[in-house]
Order: sequence, then C-alpha cells, then structure tokens
Amino acid sequence: MRARGRQRDPTLIQVLSLYLLLLAFFVILYNISKVEQFKTSAVADSLNAAFADHGQTTAKPTRLTSALGRIIADHAFQQRIGQLIANEIPLARITEIKPGSVFEARVPVEALFEHDDVAPARLPWTRRLADALADSPPGMRYEVDLMIGTAADGDGAATHRALSLARAGRLAARLVAAGAPPGQVAAGLERGDPNWVRLLFYVRGATTGRAAEPDRHGGAAG
Repeated sequence: MRARGRQRDPTLIQVLSLYLLLLAFFVILYNISKVEQFKTSAVADSLNAAFADHGQTTAKPTRLTSALGRIIADHAFQQRIGQLIANEIPLARITEIKPGSVFEARVPVEALFEHDDVAPARLPWTRRLADALADSPPGMRYEVDLMIGTAADGDGAATHRALSLARAGRLAARLVAAGAPPGQVAAGLERGDPNWVRLLFYVRGATTGRAAEPDRHGGAAG
C-alpha cells in the first residue's frame, strides 16, 4: 500500500525541540540577569547612603541601650557587694529590702572599728568597697548610708553617741578618700543596737537626687 502523505523526519523534530529548549533556557537566563542586576544596584545604593558621611561627625548620634541593662547592673552590684562583705566579715547579715534597688548589710562594730576609727586590717576592704561604689555604669549611681545604732538615753549615752558618730564619720571619710564619690556616701546615727553598723546600699538613676527611702523597719534611711 502507498502512504497517504510523506513521513515526518524524526531528526527534524529533534532539532526543533532542542532549539525550543535552548531558546527557553536563554530567555530564563536573561530574566535572571535583570533581577540580579536590580538587586546589585539596590545593595550598592544602600551602602553608598550608609557610608556617605564616613569619617564625619554626626550631628546627633543614636544611643542604643539594652532593656535588661539596668536589671543586670543592679543585681551585679548587689552580688559584688554581698561577696565583698561576706568574704571579709563572715558575721555580717545581708538583706534585700527593695529588690533591685535597696539592700542592707549589718556588720558588727567590733569587726570594723578600733576605738573611733576603721581598723587597719579593714582598710583594704574599705578601698574595695569604694571601688564598687565608684564603678557605676552610665546613667546609674550607687549610694550608701552608714548608720550606727545608739542606745536610749541613760548613763553614758551621750559619750557612746559621740563615739558612734565619730566612727560613722571616719568610715565615710575613708570611703571618700579611697575613691568613692563624695555625694554618694552619707553617715549618721539611728536608734538601735549600738553593736551593729547598718550599711544601706541604693541603686538610683544618675539624675535622681538623694531622698529618704523607707527601710524594712518602716523608718527613713539617712
């Protein structure tokens, strides 16, 4: 029998198929190159804008701070003071009054003083305490109130009060002489056991003034 039409050449079909595949491949490559060129231009423009003022002083720099910075600094200061006191004076009692901002340390008078002055063996300790008070991060201030108890009125009360006041003043002076900021150290007397010194530590903002804060007995410190 004779075929109704000419038979198709399979080689020609394969060539046409390969041509179409190559054409599609080059079209895709062309489109990709356009996208990459656009991205490259965008990155280059961004870098040029970011470093346009390289080497020049900015008019108003932006300060970035961590939201946890204050909390971490408060606890670090409390831990540092607690270890400093506990390692030097094992009989000391440390109590947190207001979490993160106020805590106290009670130290036996006999462990800290000789007569009306700080014991010579405690002078290195006062220097380390002064360093801790002075080592406050930007925007914060560490303060301490040095309070010595006085007995109720009676025989020898006036003499004992004068001795306690001299001791508190000497300790404050030693701290300031060792480098503690003068405006961050205060000393005074309070009614209470005369055999103990109470050190009240505060963590405040740099612009916050010294003010009376309630202690755990409901009175006022300082």
